[in-house]
Amino acid sequence: MKHERLYEEVEKQIRAHPDDVKFAGGVGEEWIRKAEGALGLRFPPSFRRYLAQYGGGSIGGEVVNGLLGIPFEDACGPDIVYNTELDRKQSGLDPNLVVLVDNDGDEAFYLDLSRVDQDGESPVVRAVIEEPAARQPYADSFAAFLLKRIEFFLSGRRAGKAP
Repeated sequence: MKHERLYEEVEKQIRAHPDDVKFAGGVGEEWIRKAEGALGLRFPPSFRRYLAQYGGGSIGGEVVNGLLGIPFEDACGPDIVYNTELDRKQSGLDPNLVVLVDNDGDEAFYLDLSRVDQDGESPVVRAVIEEPAARQPYADSFAAFLLKRIEFFLSGRRAGKAP
């Protein structure tokens, strides 16, 4: 399976770069179902795996939202329910989008659940501050997004600059 190979590579990168690629630890199926219910959405398989296996975390300091395993009304920071509901209220975020990364207004990445492929996967799209409504395709699944962000950070570090 394609996503299995992507997650194997993610695991290699986590082991090779533990100071830069950090995840909090997964949450149970109950929390994933609660988050889906709170947002009125069904998550694709590779994102469900991320939540179950990793929960949430950061790549070179870039926060990748997930689930904290605490009641959503008490959550903040890197929680997908908190951030997605906040963007829905403040900026009218499309109800089919889930906030994955928001780099302080410069760019944001969203899981686009309005589109689902034959494997049940949804793409990740990117928006930049200059044109927040113009979303560009970024990765064909969450697993591909996760690996792409890790590789982006590591390539910037190898080049001696922050990505």
